[in-house]
Amino acid sequence: DDNDGVMGYWVYLGFEAETVPWEGGPMCGNGVVDTGGAGRDETCDTGIAAGEEGDCAPLLDCDDGFVCTQDTNNAGDSCAPECFRRAFNDNTDSCCPALAPEGTDVVPANAGLQDQDCLDLCDDGTLQDFEVCDTTEGTACDDPAVLCADDGDACTVESGNVKVTGTFGVVKNICVHKGLPFGRRSYEHSLASDIGIVARMFPDVNFLVYHSGFIAGQPEGPYNPDRGEGVDELIRSVEENGVARNSNVYAELGSTWRQAMRDPNTAAHVIGKLVKHIGENNVLYGSDSIWFGSPQDQIQAFRTFQISEAFQEKYGYAELTPKLRAQIFGLNAAKPYNIDVGEVLKRARHDTIERRRADYRENPNPHYLTYGPKTRREFLANLRARGGSPV
Repeated sequence: DDNDGVMGYWVYLGFEAETVPWEGGPMCGNGVVDTGGAGRDETCDTGIAAGEEGDCAPLLDCDDGFVCTQDTNNAGDSCAPECFRRAFNDNTDSCCPALAPEGTDVVPANAGLQDQDCLDLCDDGTLQDFEVCDTTEGTACDDPAVLCADDGDACTVESGNVKVTGTFGVVKNICVHKGLPFGRRSYEHSLASDIGIVARMFPDVNFLVYHSGFIAGQPEGPYNPDRGEGVDELIRSVEENGVARNSNVYAELGSTWRQAMRDPNTAAHVIGKLVKHIGENNVLYGSDSIWFGSPQDQIQAFRTFQISEAFQEKYGYAELTPKLRAQIFGLNAAKPYNIDVGEVLKRARHDTIERRRADYRENPNPHYLTYGPKTRREFLANLRARGGSPV
């Protein structure tokens, strides 16, 4: 059968065995390797004792000893067994297909494409785009200018390139969950007290703080450095460690905005404080819609929400202008993720999503449905269908 999947391919390996001509159709289990009848020829027979000629057991052992193939047999036809090899050739499986000529992908749909696992990286004599050195060419990987040398001071931490399994790369973004604790045991670690410390130690690394330290069920008020939790603890940690606004700490709003938008005062303090103290260029929109279903209600709420003039005057909060909304909705994220906004917009004007948006404007029909199981019975059925995993 043709296989147009992207994860692997099937290779048929036939087996030959000494057979006995037989005038009728093959009868599996009769102790004779039947062939030449009206049905399919047998290559072994289950009625033959182990170790004897024609025994099926050796033909059912399809393991080739290669960790990058999945080996199976057609157990449904036990007197004519066949082995199948599925070579793992996804770009992230650490396997280079043994049958792939010169490292090319042999899946029919991807013919000629290169499997990245077939490429040599460090030590290949080529300076890859993501490398700052190569051990056989370019900047020497043991140069202190590339790999920060220990200065001997126990009170300093040398940041720079990180060596991982022979390849040198630069870590630019670290995303961390802060806030929304998963019960008492995770509460201490959910506090954002350490963000300012590591942001000061590694000024060349961006720290994207998911949820901004927000704790559900706790209303947010004006900034209070003595509070010790919530959004205030993120701000305190950043400011007390001398991390400047709009530098390498980003405050993300996933689930936080979903919770805060129910209370206009909390919403105003969350957005107002983050823009004021973390920076108007470093607040990132998020919806966490994997938990809540369609994010359209969150999007519309943020489009229309405004911090009152009284709060702006009293607490020094910024007005939510169209420019600031656009920044938070997506433009701010372009910097840490190195996205060319102009190029994205040029492509987006003609893609499938844009055409669907145009159709939607002509016939708007929002549904706000939450996908996934809605009852215990549906959840258990989904759990069984996924082999015990809820996702």
